[in-house]
Amino acid sequence: MKADYLEESLLRELEERLLQPDVRKSAKDIMDLLADEFIEFGSSGRVFNKQQIIESLQNEPIQPPGRPHHVNKRIVFSISSQIVALIVAY
Repeated sequence: MKADYLEESLLRELEERLLQPDVRKSAKDIMDLLADEFIEFGSSGRVFNKQQIIESLQNEPIQPPGRPHHVNKRIVFSISSQIVALIVAY
């Protein structure tokens, strides 16, 4: 089921914050942005939890200025009244 406009807008805003280099390097900011139950399915098929994402971003090389992460496509849909999925293609 398609997410409503407010859910989609909120998730878009949160995802864009996660793309900011200063946020990506801040474990506290990432902890605040991601739900404890967060799960990411990588393009490789690997599954990552919140702690693994925090650790991965701490070790990520700093993105050079002028080369920000770019989102090609976002799909947001509700799985249930308490679960919303965000699919992002970079």
